[in-house]
Amino acid sequence: MAGKMVEKKIRSALPLYIAAGAFLVCAAVLPVYSLPGFLGACAVAAGAYFLSDKKIPPNSRCIPGHTAKKKILPKPGRTPKGAPHKNTVTGKKPREPSG
Repeated sequence: MAGKMVEKKIRSALPLYIAAGAFLVCAAVLPVYSLPGFLGACAVAAGAYFLSDKKIPPNSRCIPGHTAKKKILPKPGRTPKGAPHKNTVTGKKPREPSG
């Protein structure tokens, strides 16, 4: 039986790359060693990021929904009530003490 499909939107990383490229171009043209040049390059990069983020749509993926119940496992070193005790390493019952 197929579970419910959930649509998940994943944002693209391309606007970040575009902003980095815009900053590099501005850094090559403007004098970024001065505060106005640095702030200008940052403003152009921020503008490029926000414009490209609006223009590039997110990717839509359909993934199966979480309809199955999670299986609860016992804590290590403990056995659930009613279960026979087994060695956690070998999977065999422990030996009876000889005495």
